[in-house]
Amino acid sequence: MDGARTATVNPGIAKGSWSEIFRNGLGLYSALVIGGIAMNATQMLVIAIIMPTIVRDIGGASFYTWAAMLYTIGAIVGGASTGMVWSRLGARRAYTLGAGVFALGTVCCAARPNAAALPQCRCSGSERWPPA
Repeated sequence: MDGARTATVNPGIAKGSWSEIFRNGLGLYSALVIGGIAMNATQMLVIAIIMPTIVRDIGGASFYTWAAMLYTIGAIVGGASTGMVWSRLGARRAYTLGAGVFALGTVCCAARPNAAALPQCRCSGSERWPPA
């Protein structure tokens, strides 16, 4: 790698510690962010582990990628629009609305009779956050 530049660290800048994200009243906010990231990662893990079995049981392998893709797109859109929703509704109302939409989408996905209907419900239920 001829001509590659190396970055230098400014020794005059004080480095923070990880414990600072829990100090000065930031603990609850940090726990919520960490919990949200962990929940999303767990849901993606569940999709990766359980979806092949579910698809085999209900006979719809051609719809597997649609369900996973729509979930991922919904998670990205939901995460990116959180600030706008919070500023318009406030944190409490935004969380309440989000929990309601998620519960409705979960019930909708559980009630689907076959794999063909699952992607449709994933798009219109729990992953359509915030509502348009």
